[in-house]
Amino acid sequence: MSKAIFAALALILTGQAAPPAAAPAVKLWRLDCGTVRVNDLNAFSDTYTYTGQSRNQVDSCYLIQHGEDWMLWDTGFPEQQLGRPLNLTARMSSTLTPSRSA
Repeated sequence: MSKAIFAALALILTGQAAPPAAAPAVKLWRLDCGTVRVNDLNAFSDTYTYTGQSRNQVDSCYLIQHGEDWMLWDTGFPEQQLGRPLNLTARMSSTLTPSRSA
């Protein structure tokens, strides 16, 4: 194929390319999806510097909007775990949406 034909073909192909579509807006919110009582903070440490320490921590989840789409990411622990030990190190005291009696 001659250089002239190749150049003409390249101009035609690049001239007809559609401009890239604008990406939808993305928004993110962090939500408090419950509270976890961690009874042994060493479970979250590789240096074991928290021996004997405990703490209440927020169980975060995230609400994401991507254009017209919405997603709730990481909705916390299952409600069945309320008041029960989690991996022998944590206890959950609340959930994002408690169940309602019918």
